[in-house]
Amino acid sequence: MYSFYLGGILFPIAPAKVDIKTKNQNKTLTLINEGEINLLKDAGLKEITFTVMIPGRKYPFAKYLGGFLPIQFYISMLESMKKLKRPVQFIVLRNNRTLASIYNTNLTVSLEDFHIIEDAESLGEDINISISLKEYQNQTGKLLKKLVSVAGVTKFALSKVRTSNKAKPKNYKIKEGDTLLLIAKKQLGDEKKWEYLMKINNLPNAVDLEIGRVIRLE
Repeated sequence: MYSFYLGGILFPIAPAKVDIKTKNQNKTLTLINEGEINLLKDAGLKEITFTVMIPGRKYPFAKYLGGFLPIQFYISMLESMKKLKRPVQFIVLRNNRTLASIYNTNLTVSLEDFHIIEDAESLGEDINISISLKEYQNQTGKLLKKLVSVAGVTKFALSKVRTSNKAKPKNYKIKEGDTLLLIAKKQLGDEKKWEYLMKINNLPNAVDLEIGRVIRLE
């Protein structure tokens, strides 16, 4: 059986299929009296699309990380990923093996788009979520600068930025719109630590947070 993870979240029911595309960036030129030539360039970023079913009730064949969670939990987590504008990890484990298996997927991606599909006739209490991801190349510690345009082509350059020595806070006051995934990413630098925050603060879930409450970060 397959296991699908996005940003540390396990989807209870693995999608029936996933489409992973790698677009090339090759360029074809036409030469006088020589026909066409193909300039080979590095491959582009991978694009991943799939549709996942989120159960509205507990099924015996579904897999749950930390127990059954309502549909709103998964929607809120996806919304948090979009709001954060940060990359997350996309992992597919095949046949319940480890990442050391012969063929598994482990990519850093951005959540490009998702939309919810409800169909009372075919899905009943459940919903489908169509998800689009794009591979992300880490450029941490670098600043993107726009250079002058030449012949209609705008070029960019990466430069290093200084790291901050500012001490990290030990507590955090919950604001409107916060989820534990958002807080974990912004305050701890890792959205996967939302479970850690839920545990040390004895919170019932990662979404329904009391505005104004002060929680521990360590």
